[in-house]
Amino acid sequence: MWDFEIGRSVSIMMRTWPFIVFRMIVYFGITLAYIMATGTGASVGYGVGHISTDPDGPMSFALWGGV
Repeated sequence: MWDFEIGRSVSIMMRTWPFIVFRMIVYFGITLAYIMATGTGASVGYGVGHISTDPDGPMSFALWGGV
């Protein structure tokens, strides 16, 4: 039942390292895009919040823009 070999697994990973690195780059890019989108939404909400007459307008609009 135990047919797992560490050496064989490592050798397969070494043969496919470009694909592993590419996958890591793609995942990092997706994460960065989510962070940028949230920050952009909060920034736009903060700017639009200045139109409001409420003194807490920019902060509440930034919260909703970030969400």
